[in-house]
Amino acid sequence: MPLDPLHPGHILLIPQQHAEKLSDIPARPTSPSSRSPSLWRRSFPYEGISPSQALGFWMPLISRALCKALEFEDWNVVQNNGLRAAQVVGHTHFHFIPRYPDDRKARTGDGKVDVGMLKSWRMFGKGRREELDDDEGVEISKLIREYLEKEVQDVMTVRGKL
Repeated sequence: MPLDPLHPGHILLIPQQHAEKLSDIPARPTSPSSRSPSLWRRSFPYEGISPSQALGFWMPLISRALCKALEFEDWNVVQNNGLRAAQVVGHTHFHFIPRYPDDRKARTGDGKVDVGMLKSWRMFGKGRREELDDDEGVEISKLIREYLEKEVQDVMTVRGKL
């Protein structure tokens, strides 16, 4: 989780192998790291898998787990490439940002959503981030991990690995 999340549950997916931009992530298989998380080792075979394929595997699982764990329906996946695209950290990473129903309070008199007023449309503006309480962060992390493990088990069951 980032230290200054946009909303509770704002998490990061950070590839282990260094790549400054998304276009730098290898499309060809690479050797697995012995430091790879056990959840990864149990759920995805290494042989013949590229880092870009691994990202494609994990992004939907993370999205489903996050939505189920924190009970929301809308979210952003954000990834910036280069300084002019607001990339601050020189390593590819993806922000998964929950959008809770209270983001949708800005309505016009006729009940229509005033898109210009939605907090969720102001992605990385100053003053929009929240400090995350350590205890809350631990609880949210445990909950997301629990749901992510369920997603992985579902994939493994479908593949006949369980």
